[in-house]
Amino acid sequence: MKSLLAFWGEFLRNPRDVGSVIPSSQMLGAAVAKEVLSSNPGFVIEIGAGTGSITHALVQIRDQLTELIVIEKSEKLAKVLAQRYANVKVTAGCASLLAKMPISEQQPLTIVSSLPFRSLPLPELEMIRDLISELGKRKVAFRLIQYSYFGRLPFVNKVSWLTWERKHTVFANIPPATIWVLSNKAHKHKASYH
Repeated sequence: MKSLLAFWGEFLRNPRDVGSVIPSSQMLGAAVAKEVLSSNPGFVIEIGAGTGSITHALVQIRDQLTELIVIEKSEKLAKVLAQRYANVKVTAGCASLLAKMPISEQQPLTIVSSLPFRSLPLPELEMIRDLISELGKRKVAFRLIQYSYFGRLPFVNKVSWLTWERKHTVFANIPPATIWVLSNKAHKHKASYH
């Protein structure tokens, strides 16, 4: 209940940063966790964790991850998450913290995002998109797992080395959420033949 009240408080203060009036469902969390494990997840960073619906599912599979780090912009929500998941590194801050993560280029990187890209201010969206693009270019194996509502693409990818793939829709979520994966898999595969 405490996390739900904190979530609604953040929604009332910053609706564009929160993006939805209802936290993600357990079924969406389970579907995202399943997607994380669909290939070697390596180092997993969750951005925009909110109340921790997705975090909870990631904690359930933590023993199959190299590392799990959670980033949440709201200090209140980050504090609630840190109390609930004492064995997970939770950081209060913007997604720009991704640039400071000490991850080897050879280490697979999976970013799990609940950020409301379609409602973010354009400068913030562009900053995060550019950072994701740069990480995808540098890493041997990179995936961004992101869900969106109404089947829409989370954001337009503007680089050739990353490709979106629509996975599936979770109808047991309000509203139904489509899981998308942005990866460098196709680019790295092509590059290995040249």
